[in-house]
Amino acid sequence: MGASTTLIGVLPTYAMTGIWAPILFVALRLFQGFGAGPEIAGATVILAEFASARRRGVISSLICLGTNSGTLDASTLWAILVASLSQDQFLSWR
Repeated sequence: MGASTTLIGVLPTYAMTGIWAPILFVALRLFQGFGAGPEIAGATVILAEFASARRRGVISSLICLGTNSGTLDASTLWAILVASLSQDQFLSWR
């Protein structure tokens, strides 16, 4: 997953490589997903195995809570940016 993420950061633009830029991007995103899925499932299993029986459900849910909290934080930041920037600032920001 780390290698895919790094390679996404150095991908050439569409102007440089044409159709290969989006094709490589989609392929690298797929590799990210193939890496992230097992990481999340494996981490949940490890937490469930080592948690006490009384707190197993709460402890196991921390992985999902973390990933969903990150999505919520990113969405909140996006909403703040959309609300605070003018249309010209928003469209010119890259």
